[in-house]
Amino acid sequence: MKLLTTFLLFFILLFMSACGTKIPFKEQEVVADASLVYIYAPMSFSADDTIDNGDYSVYINNKRYEQDIKLGEYIPLNLKPKNTKLSVRAIDIEELSITLDLKPANTYYLKISGSDTFSFKAVEENIALKEIRKTVLAGAFEKSVSETITELVGSDDDNKLVENKKTSESSKLQELQDAAELKEQGLLTEEEFKALKSDILK
Repeated sequence: MKLLTTFLLFFILLFMSACGTKIPFKEQEVVADASLVYIYAPMSFSADDTIDNGDYSVYINNKRYEQDIKLGEYIPLNLKPKNTKLSVRAIDIEELSITLDLKPANTYYLKISGSDTFSFKAVEENIALKEIRKTVLAGAFEKSVSETITELVGSDDDNKLVENKKTSESSKLQELQDAAELKEQGLLTEEEFKALKSDILK
């Protein structure tokens, strides 16, 4: 009966997640002069899980990251290449930590498991990619953070929240402006301008 209940709950959760707007796993390029760290928690099928829903807080050098992670989710972190302590905490469970000597242009995979016993460990790339491809990007909103995380690439040392802002929109706008100027100067035809505009927006 317990096994049947577990499977029913799993399929209900699976159905609900399919109706949402979760973003499936997408492999990222490593940012220049950075280390890429994936932390993921694969969906568990065990009826004897220690943690029912899997709600984990992530810490980088004892500073809380703004996004928690649940079972079936992952987070990508572009971190400064240096000795870094990564930790996860779950409700009523002790904190588990891994210290990595991060190297530039390297990718690392850290797996959270709540099946049978709570664990947090480094996983080899070939194994991790099979598991992480079944996860989705963690969270749809950011939680407030009390401390600044300075280990993230591009973060300030000020007392500001860490923000992962993309600059692609501003660069696209600049490219569109440049193309419009070329058209006005007669260096591009209307058809060439439309084709270039379409390429930029892609």
